Amino acid sequence: MEKQKSKVALLKFISGIRARLNLKVYIEYIMFSVGAGLFAGLIIEIYALIRPLYYAHLYLVLCIASGVVAGTVIYFFHRKSMKQAALYIDSFGFNERVITAYEMSDREDCTAVLQRNDTLDFIENKKDSVKVRLLPEVKKIIVFSVLLVITAVCALIPSKARDEAVLQHEIAEIAEEKQEEIDEIIEELEEIDIAELSPEQADELDKIKEAFEASKTEYSQASSYEALAQADNKLEYKYSEATIALNEMAEQTKSNSELSSQLSAAAESASNNQNGQNNQGSQQGQNSQNGQNNQSGQSGENGQNSGQSGQNGQNGQSGQSGQNGENGQNGQNGENGQGAQGGNGQGQSGENGSGESGGSSMGGDQAGTGSGTNTHDYVSIPQNEGNDDNLTGQGNSDGNSTSYKENNGLAWEGEHVSYESVIGSYTNQAYEGIQSGKYPTGMENVIKEYFQSFGD
Repeated sequence: MEKQKSKVALLKFISGIRARLNLKVYIEYIMFSVGAGLFAGLIIEIYALIRPLYYAHLYLVLCIASGVVAGTVIYFFHRKSMKQAALYIDSFGFNERVITAYEMSDREDCTAVLQRNDTLDFIENKKDSVKVRLLPEVKKIIVFSVLLVITAVCALIPSKARDEAVLQHEIAEIAEEKQEEIDEIIEELEEIDIAELSPEQADELDKIKEAFEASKTEYSQASSYEALAQADNKLEYKYSEATIALNEMAEQTKSNSELSSQLSAAAESASNNQNGQNNQGSQQGQNSQNGQNNQSGQSGENGQNSGQSGQNGQNGQSGQSGQNGENGQNGQNGENGQGAQGGNGQGQSGENGSGESGGSSMGGDQAGTGSGTNTHDYVSIPQNEGNDDNLTGQGNSDGNSTSYKENNGLAWEGEHVSYESVIGSYTNQAYEGIQSGKYPTGMENVIKEYFQSFGD
């Protein structure tokens, strides 16, 4: 029993020293590897101060975590053994007693027992002299601390590059959400069986998908909120057009209930996406633009200027006069009822005419018809030659015409087209310009609302 007690006491003492030695080794390797991670993170943080790098802090944390893992792995292969611990104890003046007793710990003969007991007595007298310093050297601690402070300061310093990184990250997240939304509608369109559609319908469906693919490209290239707003406006318009086209195709394919339901579902998805468009950033710019337009009196609903004049001069009636969009000035009377075309929105009348022209309008340089004693439901385009009793000029071979004053007054024979066809042509051109990004950011809704007002 005494033999076992001496053996247990010896191994317990050596094991305690070994544990402290391993803790010391672990701290040293962790400090070294974490310091290496801090240095790598410091390089990343310095780079983030100069160039946009949104995940700089995350990379710093990953570098530190990698240092901890690396230090742990290195420690695992450099742990101290019981034999190394016994040799460490002997370095404090035990004259190899501990290592000898440890190597003979499995023996129970008298020599081994005597040697072990002698070692235990020696340990009892000098155990306080055996110390294990856990902390690394002072210079290592200073270097590590300085590196830690510098890295923390660099991580907390604000900079334009950091702000730009945050901005770009937010824009990228919004763009990614929009691209996922577009992918969903494209996948829904691709599920439609093209073989059941007519060639015209299939071509229209391909155009819709190509338009959405173009929007995906625009979002992927967006680098500012202005670009996002412009892409949002275009996408909203494409959703609107796709909804109309898909509903028309669904109506045309009612005989095929499955195909019609697919088209209706796709149209509903496009309509829902249009309603869910979030244009807060661009709406502010639009509101500002609308405020300016309201101040200048733009987008008048009923009045249109630049009316054409000079018709029916024989009866002394005043010609159609251009109206001033800002001041609502009336055309003035002149002689012989000869009207002249209004310039820059201000109507000028013919000479000595008895008819009066009037009416006010809002909006500058908007094409339309002036008002006079005679009303017409058409627009006269003075480009083509024709035969008319009121014409006294002679046409030239180059297609232009010359005229001179006579009793009948000045007149032009033009092509008479309906008011609706002219507005429809301009509307189509405007919508094509919106889709191609021709107009400044924020003006798309203003343009659409303006042309929609003609249908009210």
